[in-house]
Amino acid sequence: MKSRRLRPPEDVDELFATYHDTLSLLRDKHALMQLQRVLTWWSEPSYNGDCRASKRLTHRLKHTYCRHSDSTPHLRWQMQFHNQRLLFRSKAKSFWLTMISDCQHDPRKLESKINQLLNVDRPPAYLNTAADFTEHFASKIDNVRASTAMAAPHTVVIHPSEPLALFQPDTTKEAAKLLNRAPTKHCELDPVPTWLIK
Repeated sequence: MKSRRLRPPEDVDELFATYHDTLSLLRDKHALMQLQRVLTWWSEPSYNGDCRASKRLTHRLKHTYCRHSDSTPHLRWQMQFHNQRLLFRSKAKSFWLTMISDCQHDPRKLESKINQLLNVDRPPAYLNTAADFTEHFASKIDNVRASTAMAAPHTVVIHPSEPLALFQPDTTKEAAKLLNRAPTKHCELDPVPTWLIK
């Protein structure tokens, strides 16, 4: 027995709802979404293996100091903690001096590195409101009208052409070709990433 082929809905909203629901079902069946915990470690770019080893030693001495009541483990932990701070500071200084030296002939890259070093967030280039946007385009339209008020009327030449009266449905091959040529972009509202659909 042949399976009956369902006709796609003719309403645009229903068509998009069907598209969304179908892809969501396929996604949940073949690639079920799961929450994943991502651990963030030390974000300083100069933090390397030496820093990790020093930090592990500091933690170990701290646990030893917390388990004993005498002053010797405490002094060892204090000395190691002091050495750790000096090591971190030395690594950071060496890293940033090298970075700045490497891009001294590129002012834009140098500015980016200095901003990264100082944790400077670049403010947005434009802080326009909707009223500013409206006023800007209204003034542009007024200026165009003022500059063309004395111009001669434009002559419109009408060229005969065949009217578009009939749409031919695309084939599956043509639709796939158009989709593959489209930019691979998607947003959070899409049920499946575009690259996966392609």
